[in-house]
Amino acid sequence: MKVCTDSCIMGAYTDIADAKTVLDIGTGTGLLTLMLAQRSKALFTAIEMDEQAIKQAAENIHDSPWKDRISLYHQDINQFAVTSEVQFDHIICNPPFYSNSLKSPDAQKNKAHHGVSLTQEQLLFCINKLLHQQGKFTLLLPVAEAEAFQYKAESQGYYLMDSLEIAHNSNKKPFRRIDTYEAAVSIKPETKKLVIKDCQNNYTENFQSLLKEYYLLF
Repeated sequence: MKVCTDSCIMGAYTDIADAKTVLDIGTGTGLLTLMLAQRSKALFTAIEMDEQAIKQAAENIHDSPWKDRISLYHQDINQFAVTSEVQFDHIICNPPFYSNSLKSPDAQKNKAHHGVSLTQEQLLFCINKLLHQQGKFTLLLPVAEAEAFQYKAESQGYYLMDSLEIAHNSNKKPFRRIDTYEAAVSIKPETKKLVIKDCQNNYTENFQSLLKEYYLLF
């Protein structure tokens, strides 16, 4: 599982300042947990079901300065949600993409990029079980998937509080959204936009400012 720019943006952007406990659903190689652990004192629980990814995550976490605050579980999040009695202040997830698109012949890619192992309905079920009543959750999704999820979330009492639209450059439409939800009264969410590169194909000042603590080239 390659490190994607949009995942790095999520790791740098997500606000967990008030969280003491954070759950990372589908941690992959541990990228989001490790990025957030750098600027937080929270305790992290990272869940991953893919065998190859969990091995890489275990190695990455073990080699990090924050390993004492991170618990890693090789488990299906649906099973974890049913058996766990713990609830979390903040849940983060970069869930399977493209639930309605054509699938790859590669089963592992299907797990990573499609709603095969975790549908939006299942994700909401897990959030209902695992999120504190006053907690928040943050998702990274393609724009169309994010719009579909927002409708489902609102039907269960979760409302969008903050949304970051990500575009490759100023001439292109946003291709990802980072959305944060709460179980609160419906309000007009704060919507922002981040453009990754300018017309000269250089990283924009906003992108550099957001990622400067993580990208060595800035």
